[in-house]
Amino acid sequence: MKYISALFLAVLMLIMTAGSAQAAPFNAVGKNPNIVEYHPEGSHAIIGLRGSPGLFHAEGKDLVMAAGASGNFQQWYENGIGYHSVWLHVGDGTSCPNSFVLIVDARNDANDPTRDTWGYHLESGNYCVSTNAYLKGE
Repeated sequence: MKYISALFLAVLMLIMTAGSAQAAPFNAVGKNPNIVEYHPEGSHAIIGLRGSPGLFHAEGKDLVMAAGASGNFQQWYENGIGYHSVWLHVGDGTSCPNSFVLIVDARNDANDPTRDTWGYHLESGNYCVSTNAYLKGE
């Protein structure tokens, strides 16, 4: 019985503190060498929300962080609500897992090959992207 009570209290504490935690690492700007882009404001494109291939634009702050030298990235965007995207660098002919959207040649714009579509930090090739919303901590 003590074990069940302790487990219940631990879960309750996690639930109570979840809203106060800030999911995005914006406090690391200027300190973390893995941050490859940071925009404190502006219009940003978000794709792959819950596996949808749709794209939407919104105003807010945006941070992109490299996952080491893997070619993979994480992106956080906030404007009252937060969005977290995972960008997985994949090879040609690769299909994406469920809840991910395939972006073919994400680095280049097909209409203007001299322009980076999704960011200069991306490797050449395809990416699988998944985005989820989160509650922004205060």
